[in-house]
Amino acid sequence: MGRALICTAALLTVSLCAVWATTLTRTTPRSSAAECSRWRAAPAHECAGCHAKIYAEWRSSLHALAFDDPIFRAEYEPAPSRFCSNCHADAEALFGHDAHDGVSCSSCHRPDDTAPRQVGVEGCGRCHQFHYAPDETIYDPADALQDTVHEWRRSDAARMGVTCVDCHMPLVGDGAGRHHNHRVAGAADEWLVAQALDVSTSAHRQGERIEVTMRVEAADVGHRVPTGDVFRRLRVAAWTDGGDPVERWLGREFAAVTASTGEGFRLRPVLDSRVPAPGDGEAVELRLSVPDAEGPLHWSVELHRMPVATASQRNFDPETVKVTAAYGSIELER
Repeated sequence: MGRALICTAALLTVSLCAVWATTLTRTTPRSSAAECSRWRAAPAHECAGCHAKIYAEWRSSLHALAFDDPIFRAEYEPAPSRFCSNCHADAEALFGHDAHDGVSCSSCHRPDDTAPRQVGVEGCGRCHQFHYAPDETIYDPADALQDTVHEWRRSDAARMGVTCVDCHMPLVGDGAGRHHNHRVAGAADEWLVAQALDVSTSAHRQGERIEVTMRVEAADVGHRVPTGDVFRRLRVAAWTDGGDPVERWLGREFAAVTASTGEGFRLRPVLDSRVPAPGDGEAVELRLSVPDAEGPLHWSVELHRMPVATASQRNFDPETVKVTAAYGSIELER
């Protein structure tokens, strides 16, 4: 191929979007088990008759929007490929459903009466753990495009038996209506992203500068932050009133190095500055030097689904592709 297929995996948005086979609670009775649409891999809207609440949750999720997510479309439309759409339009690839249903009921729930089609973390791995396409010509097919499941396996969460579903599809409701939330929160969910990181900040004046130390540590998360698509970055910034932010970006960096085959060069990962999951590495500590000024020092940590420059190139407002994980201010004495 003439360009890299960077499938953005909007369905991940998060991080470890769960592929789970929870027992679904019916909102209307049916007279016979044989009538269940699940058994014939029906389109999602047919499941809504018995599972209206769960259908509504799913419809608002990035699983449902996986094929229509603007970030994905910006990468996909110049060079459509089954390598991307097999996950972003999973039910269409498997059962011929409408591609615009993205990742739907039949993607995760097996169309028969015996068992889920995919269970737990390994099910998530179908679309959240994979290498570059075999015919890739820019990046190296030997490298992982998304490595979320492997990140999880190295984490304390895996050792404690905490899986994708525990964070991304928590139980909701009461009694007979209790079920796993199919909204599948992820990287676009500010509350969930905030739970994933602990940030501590200290600062002092030194000459005409304010020297800032920021420690960013993984908290309630079972993978690196951010995880998933290679575009994703953490922006760590500090600034004073009226001043320009001093910032650092944490993510995966690539450089042209010898290909895994030993022939020619490919873009391959040479640096990974993301925040590792608990049990998989140390916290990230950064030092920022900010021009001194009157008033407090402000700081923030943001998750960007793509860098600002990339967003602008693709005609996105950078403000629409980020969430704030943490922020605060420090009053400094003279």
